[in-house]
Amino acid sequence: METVNALAKLAFSDRSFSVNRFNSEPRFQPERVGNLYSTWVTAAIVDKRADLTLVYEEADVCGFMTFKLPSPAEKASGLNLGKAVLSAVHPAMHRNGIYRKLLLSGFKWLKENGVDYVEGKTQLSTVPVIRAWQKLGAELRIVYHTFHN
Repeated sequence: METVNALAKLAFSDRSFSVNRFNSEPRFQPERVGNLYSTWVTAAIVDKRADLTLVYEEADVCGFMTFKLPSPAEKASGLNLGKAVLSAVHPAMHRNGIYRKLLLSGFKWLKENGVDYVEGKTQLSTVPVIRAWQKLGAELRIVYHTFHN
């Protein structure tokens, strides 16, 4: 758990690795942003907020990705949509196909659990993530910006 938390802190607090609405907020120090994402990954794994957490390891943890099945209310309304929720790959391991491997494993698990569609959200600046999804047949559907003053 410690290594996954450290990866979340590193990946999301530093704008050179990920530009997100939290590390773009001038009032948030990078350490606070990293702690926020660390809290989220802890909740996903320890508190079981995610239905599946995948961790990619070589000599150490290189990446993780969490997934959610559709809620009973979503299924009852006919929305059979799984979600790829939170993910990170260690910056030193970028461009090694780790994100794609995690994504494909998650897709397989979601399909085995009867999910028809998968949703993933990312920042527009995360071009490699967008490309990975598009190479697997996904379409960009919704775009929004968060403005700060």
